[in-house]
Amino acid sequence: MDKSYCVRVQFEIGHEAVIRNKRTPEGFTHDWEVFVRGADNADIHHFVEKVVFQLHDTFPKPKRTIKQPPYTVKESGYAGFNLPIDIYLKTKDENRKVRFYYDLTLQNSGPRISNVVREKADFSNPAEDFRRRLIRGGGIGVGNEGVSTVPEKTPHNNNVSNSHLEDSKLSSSPHPTKPKVNNNNGEQQPKKHKPKESLKSEDSKVSNSFAALFGPPIKTVKHSPNPTKPPSRPPSSSSDKHEKQAHKK
Repeated sequence: MDKSYCVRVQFEIGHEAVIRNKRTPEGFTHDWEVFVRGADNADIHHFVEKVVFQLHDTFPKPKRTIKQPPYTVKESGYAGFNLPIDIYLKTKDENRKVRFYYDLTLQNSGPRISNVVREKADFSNPAEDFRRRLIRGGGIGVGNEGVSTVPEKTPHNNNVSNSHLEDSKLSSSPHPTKPKVNNNNGEQQPKKHKPKESLKSEDSKVSNSFAALFGPPIKTVKHSPNPTKPPSRPPSSSSDKHEKQAHKK
């Protein structure tokens, strides 16, 4: 194992306090509870043997030993004090105890208060059995400079997935989209429609070029009937001819 290898664990130490509605015969004005727990709800009982709270000497049996979670002590009092807390570890090493000092404060008035602080402890080159206990209790491997040796997860690249999603949206859309063309930079731009005026100008260019090659186009003129010309008489029938011959005789 690397000489620089160590395991870091974090604890949460805190307390809650509330003002009593009525003082006790001893003159206590507050009820409070102090606790030790793993940070982020870690199960520190895997490597914690017991927690010893050293209360103020004015309390009966000021040394309170808690061997099972939750590691808490409930009491009543009238003033705050500095509280040494010893955490004993499940290891055969010489350094099997970690001590923290916690400032237990009481409010003068107002609602319930709650305070939590985080404390850390590093264990260099722990024995294999104890290292496993630390890891199970939320510990992480750190190097010489306190940098975590646990590999971080690579963030997922959303660009590719987003492009596939956009293509699927386009293909599944009930409304057809306008065709796109690429410009000089390779970017896609919507195809622009030519205005009517430009179409007319192009038609005139085509007609001019045609005239230059083949001459002006021949225009066809429709002749209307002459209104002054008398209408032609219809051909006479056979009955009219017989009447004329009979008249001559």
